[in-house]
Formats: sequence, C-alpha cells, structure tokens
Amino acid sequence: MELDAFGKRLRAAREKSGKSAEEIAQSVGISVPAYYDLETFDDELTTSLPIQDVALLFKLLGIQPANFFHTAPVPDPMTVDVFVEKIVEYLKTRQMSVEIFEDLVGWDIEPLLNEPEKILSYDIDALREISSEVGIEWLSLLQAISIASKPDLK
Repeated sequence: MELDAFGKRLRAAREKSGKSAEEIAQSVGISVPAYYDLETFDDELTTSLPIQDVALLFKLLGIQPANFFHTAPVPDPMTVDVFVEKIVEYLKTRQMSVEIFEDLVGWDIEPLLNEPEKILSYDIDALREISSEVGIEWLSLLQAISIASKPDLK
C-alpha cells in the first residue's frame, strides 16, 4: 500500500467541512503553522502527531481512517487493550523478549505493555511498524481511537 497525498486529502477534507485551519489547529492543540505543515508535507501526518491527535483530527473533519488511507473493507475497531494483548501473545508464541522485538520494530514498546493507553502518544508510523510485525491491521486501532475521540471546536 502506497501512502501518499495525505496533505491534499487532509486539505480537501477540511475545505469540505467548512472549517478553517485555525479552528482545526486550535481544537487539536497544535499551532496553525504545524497544521499547515500537515496539509503541505505528506509525511507530517504519520510522523509528527501522536495517534490520539490524528484520531481527533479525523473526527473533527469527519474522516474515516480506512477511507483516508484507502483500505477496503473498513477493519473492525480494536481497543488498545486488545492491541497490547496481541503483542504479548506474539512475544509469548515466538518466545521473544521485549528487547528483541523493540530492536526488530525500532520502537520502545515496554511502556506500552505496562500502560496500553501510552499507544496514544506514538505516531502512526510506530503503529504501522508494530502492527505489521505482529500481523494485525493497524487501522483497526486507529479506527477505534477515532470513534472514541471527542472533538471540541471552540
């Protein structure tokens, strides 16, 4: 799956929503220039915002994560607890240490294993890489987080 044109899709969704970049930036809790970076540079969305903020952004703009990332069918939402359980099951099945897994995926997951909600502070690239190794659909978790996000337009 090629991940591209995120900025253009984000801008189109914002324009369709009738919301200004300033409104969205304020609601997500980022600066206006940081928001414009999301619309300008395709990798900004997957590397610069925590998953929780991406989910809120999608909720504010009425974006379905699976549609945004061109995935069909839409995966069933997965809770953070189930996500972490699947990682633990993967480690046990393969008799793999956390340290080896971290080296394999390039992300520190120990805090996540102790407090599943910590996944909300990871970016989408981390979620994709961890999920890919474990063999689960990363959009399932993003979908659930997006559904649970509470937009607050001021």
